[in-house]
Amino acid sequence: MSDTLNEFETVDDNTQPGKLRQLLEQALAANKQLTQKVTDLETADKQRTVESTWNDLKVPDAIRKLYNGDTSPDAIKAWWDDSKGLFNIQVAEEQPAQPQLTPEQQAQQAAAQQFQEASAIGNNAFHAGFDAVQKQATDAKQAYANGQMSRADFDAALKQVYQGLGTRTD
Repeated sequence: MSDTLNEFETVDDNTQPGKLRQLLEQALAANKQLTQKVTDLETADKQRTVESTWNDLKVPDAIRKLYNGDTSPDAIKAWWDDSKGLFNIQVAEEQPAQPQLTPEQQAQQAAAQQFQEASAIGNNAFHAGFDAVQKQATDAKQAYANGQMSRADFDAALKQVYQGLGTRTD
């Protein structure tokens, strides 16, 4: 053999036996890291999907912990449809929204309602006959006498009745 290289022979540092083993070990380490990253991403995606399914179904956290079946969205939905009756839970859309009002807010709301009713007496007076207006005025007077209407609301209602009749406004 000659010391000169022919066109098919090359000298490459990467083809030496020690170097090949080192390159193989580096490739295997990179492969292991990439496999771990893919596994982590798949796990995170699956957790997001499961969490999204639970949130869409509006299942309380305490009940979610009781489920230990398949983590596919269809399996979770099927389990929830079968089990929600056991927990006596209605879906949020099925439950009527009842705002919790403080006693002060309830009193303000009642006063506003009474004022609107008192104002309606005067607004309707123009279109209603005299007997209807007289009945509305009598009803307002009774509501005031029974403590269901404040003096200011009664005065406002009375003023509206008089304006509707085209009489005094003082």
